[in-house]
Amino acid sequence: MSRLKGAYLNCTWCNGRGCLMCDAEREKAKNVRRQPILSVTHEEMQDPSLGLLILDAIGRKAIERAFGPDGGGIDEVEGNCNVVSLVQAMRRATGTEVSPPEQA
Repeated sequence: MSRLKGAYLNCTWCNGRGCLMCDAEREKAKNVRRQPILSVTHEEMQDPSLGLLILDAIGRKAIERAFGPDGGGIDEVEGNCNVVSLVQAMRRATGTEVSPPEQA
C-alpha cells in the first residue's frame, strides 16, 4: 500500500500509510518531546544522597561518559534520569528515605 503525502510516518495505527488518527499521533509525539526528562527542585539538589544521584545522571561526568566512545548516548542519560525520577516519586509517596537502586 502506498503512503499518503503528509502522513505521520510513526503512526501506530497505519504505520504512515495515512489514516484519520495520524494528526492525533503526531500531536501525541510532540507532547512527549516537550516533557523534560528530569525535573529537579532546589531542595532535591541540596539533599546529599539524591543530589549525588542527580549529578551522576545529568552531571558533566555523566554526559561525557554517555557520549564517550563506549557510552550509551541519550538512551543512557534518559535511563539514568528515569532512575532519579523513580527515587523522587518513591520518596514523595512514602515520605521516607528511599535508597537508589544499585547500578551495574
